[in-house]
Amino acid sequence: MIKKSVSISLVLILLIALGAMAEVGISKIKPEKYKVAEAAEGTKYYVDREYNILKFPAGLKGAQLLMTGNDDKNSKGDGFITFDVNQPATVYIGHDSRGEKAKGGVPPEWLSKDFTFVENMVIEVSDTNMGAFNLWKKAYKAGTVSLGGNADPPAAGQGSMYIVLVIPSELIITPSSVKPSEKLSITWAGVKNSN
Repeated sequence: MIKKSVSISLVLILLIALGAMAEVGISKIKPEKYKVAEAAEGTKYYVDREYNILKFPAGLKGAQLLMTGNDDKNSKGDGFITFDVNQPATVYIGHDSRGEKAKGGVPPEWLSKDFTFVENMVIEVSDTNMGAFNLWKKAYKAGTVSLGGNADPPAAGQGSMYIVLVIPSELIITPSSVKPSEKLSITWAGVKNSN
């Protein structure tokens, strides 16, 4: 009986882990002209320009890219971009590096307030005027993701529209987050009560 319970538990853990690594489904995209592609070196990142990704961070391998339109670089308003995700996901915003403090720019308030800046990770691109997208991230539950406009106040310095990358949220287990004695007693209590 104990072996059967342990085997079932291990299978469930494996299925949960595999599900967390499955590609995130993205649907109900607005503006409707935006498209989803696999993010990788050589990928075109706008629906209305021929710029490509030159160097892509290994840590984001397998990310879904929401190709935006560079003609929307002056966009404003809450919910300028919306889309649904079918599972918990981490959303990365690739923001024009010219619109960051390091280059004298200022990101939109929704980005600097709601997202976390990712240090030492950029996406290098073929648009030589920009050079690279800096990355910001935020975790979302399954459901609707709503993003503001590229030029929402106090934005300054950006010359290109941001892009969006989506990856499954990761379950991170560290040795300090699991106390074996507690886990064991809970498991044993569950096994004892099932008889």
